[in-house]
Amino acid sequence: ILLNMTFMLRACASQKGLIIKDFNHLKCRILSYVIHDHNFERYSAAHNIRFFHNINSFSQDHQKTTERTEIYYGPLTKQIKFLKLFSLLTSSSGLMVQPFLYLKAIENDNVGVVLGLFACIGLFAITTPLLIHMITKKYITHLYYNANEDIYIANTYSLFARTKKLTFTPNDVVVPDVDGMFTNCIIKNIPLFLEQKFFYDSSHYIRIMGYDKPIDFKLHNDFNRIATLHCKEENQNDCKEDKNKK
Repeated sequence: ILLNMTFMLRACASQKGLIIKDFNHLKCRILSYVIHDHNFERYSAAHNIRFFHNINSFSQDHQKTTERTEIYYGPLTKQIKFLKLFSLLTSSSGLMVQPFLYLKAIENDNVGVVLGLFACIGLFAITTPLLIHMITKKYITHLYYNANEDIYIANTYSLFARTKKLTFTPNDVVVPDVDGMFTNCIIKNIPLFLEQKFFYDSSHYIRIMGYDKPIDFKLHNDFNRIATLHCKEENQNDCKEDKNKK
């Protein structure tokens, strides 16, 4: 009976493209076979079968995991997110409390003092999240590499601590001559910050920053200018000599 049930389950699974996994108290041996160009190995021992898994969803999950790989993680990611959320929470709570304080101030005839306090609270509530965002928006939290398309995906935090994705290639990266505050590269005209020691593979950092390319000392422009000046001077001297001969 168990053998017949096994064959029936295998027949139904093969028709619907399902894989049998983990079946309690049913000892069977699953041979290796191919479904939709996917190879499955033979199990040497009996395995428990608990549920069916669709081959299409398995392949999609596998593609998602292999489509991109994490190559960089910023160590301050958690701290930056916590700081942003804390500043947003305190700012929003401070703005929400203001109407209640205003009503109490009217009752106690202390409108002038309370208005000054409101101005200070409102100023800090608005400027603090903006100031934190101005400093931390350049910090790359995660960096992924898509080998299929040969592109990089950089994650940063928005004003409300939401993840922003920036897709780029090494050709989109410009390294400034002088590093700014929290900036060592410019990607698509956006100043960003990366640290080499936190790359899982430093070859990606070298490629992104363009250190694998020949060094350009930017002397060719000056040389061309000097050469053109010499040519002009020589031409002028030749013209003067021709006039003198005539």
